[in-house]
Amino acid sequence: MARKVSPARRLIAAFLGILGAVAVLAAPLALAGTGARLVIYSPQLYEYGFTAYNIPTVTSLPLDQLLSAAAQTSNYFLSPVEPLAVKVERNGEPVDLYNQREVAHMTDVKVIMQGVERLRLSATLYLFILLVLGLLLQKRRYLPQFGGVLVRGGAFTLGLAALVGVGAMFDFDALFLQFHMLSFSNDLWLLDPRHDYLIMMYPSEFFRDATLAIGGVTLALTVLTTLVGVLLMARSGARQRFIVLRRDLREGDPELLLGGIGEAVEGLRRWYETALFADEVQLGDWTAKDVLGQLVYRHIVTAEALEQTADGDPPTQQALDTDAGNAMAAAQYRDTPVRELLDLLDAAHARVVAAARDIPTAETVVRVRADGSSRTLRQQFLVRQADLRERLAELRRATMEGAGG
Repeated sequence: MARKVSPARRLIAAFLGILGAVAVLAAPLALAGTGARLVIYSPQLYEYGFTAYNIPTVTSLPLDQLLSAAAQTSNYFLSPVEPLAVKVERNGEPVDLYNQREVAHMTDVKVIMQGVERLRLSATLYLFILLVLGLLLQKRRYLPQFGGVLVRGGAFTLGLAALVGVGAMFDFDALFLQFHMLSFSNDLWLLDPRHDYLIMMYPSEFFRDATLAIGGVTLALTVLTTLVGVLLMARSGARQRFIVLRRDLREGDPELLLGGIGEAVEGLRRWYETALFADEVQLGDWTAKDVLGQLVYRHIVTAEALEQTADGDPPTQQALDTDAGNAMAAAQYRDTPVRELLDLLDAAHARVVAAARDIPTAETVVRVRADGSSRTLRQQFLVRQADLRERLAELRRATMEGAGG
């Protein structure tokens, strides 16, 4: 490609991309696990449930004793102590609340609860390690990519939460039954509501409300996490139209040029997503899709050149002339769907903006062309802006001519 170090960069990007895909799957475990922990270990849940379903009357135990029993059970899940021994006061004397069958069942429940906690901790730690590793390997350029991981992980979590929420609202008893049948290898969970306090204290309605509460907390955490992801992407310039560079650049305003490039990228996306018969548009020897592949290639080359300069390396050497680059790009991306090409163009532009922040002046040389001439940051931006705008204008004219014909 355009520079010798690009294979290593691509290897790092691919490595982080694979880890990011796994992180998207880990996000629901971290978010739902955290939501479950916040709800299950909250005294407010039990006070609400015991009051709402008149549990003091059902069990003939006062509310304070029921809350004490719930706290002892919650503590049991977090401790290594076995077996569960919940005591309440009757006539001023402490007595065991649960019978042997209930205690044995709670041992099984504890295994599940601690397994969920391990998954939560592991998933959260994985996300943290991914962020640290990305920053070590790609510095701040990794932030928009990590933001994308958070956004996709949030969307995945929302989808799963919606499925569970619908099941909980419309047929919770069936869902709850399936959970027990899949989670336990014995029938200890089949308790008698006339005598067993576990089922008297925690009827199915209590678990339904708890499940909805966990869903609500998970939803709030997911929205917050997704917003953080969006901010990371925006802060790094994923879709910003007006970029404020952190240095005093002279005339030519790369800031405004970046804004113009961003507008052209957005205009191209709109054209390819909305133009009628876009696959029939021809610009000279190239189809509209070929043109998009060429623009993607040139934007990626620009991003790589800026990243190399931002890292303090010598300017990249351009290996191909324009015609050869066009032919190679058209062939390389011929089988890539248009939507994926548009996403690649967006990602390349985010890299361009992020790398530009770390280049000291607009006159810094960022590329050496195949003919030996060089381009500064400002010149490269002028070329990219003109290229994108001209191709967009040609596509629009071709569309109008096709409509008129």
